[in-house]
Amino acid sequence: MRKQIRFFYCILSLLFIFVLLASCNKKAGLYNPVFNWEGANYVVTNEPLPEFDVEEKVGETTTKVTELPSSHGEGFALPIGTELYKIKDIEITHSFDGMMAVKVDEKFKVARRLNEP
Repeated sequence: MRKQIRFFYCILSLLFIFVLLASCNKKAGLYNPVFNWEGANYVVTNEPLPEFDVEEKVGETTTKVTELPSSHGEGFALPIGTELYKIKDIEITHSFDGMMAVKVDEKFKVARRLNEP
């Protein structure tokens, strides 16, 4: 009887360890839309941007991808033709604090430079 209980706890422990390791092995996924502009990736945030803070249209996404964009104009989770804008008084520099505006569902949102490792 004791051998059966030990065997049961051993199997239960192995199952727990297997589930724990399997859940820790998942890759970090992309959830927010991301686009590449002139070699720099920008993540679209939920920060609203008033229309009066938008200066001019600088381009749009040209390709839809299923992973992190790597070329100019590619967009993840963004339709082809998503409009990209310059924000008033902020230069598009691709530095770590770079920002652009994106028109999503007829509203403007802030896109921030994605600092990749």
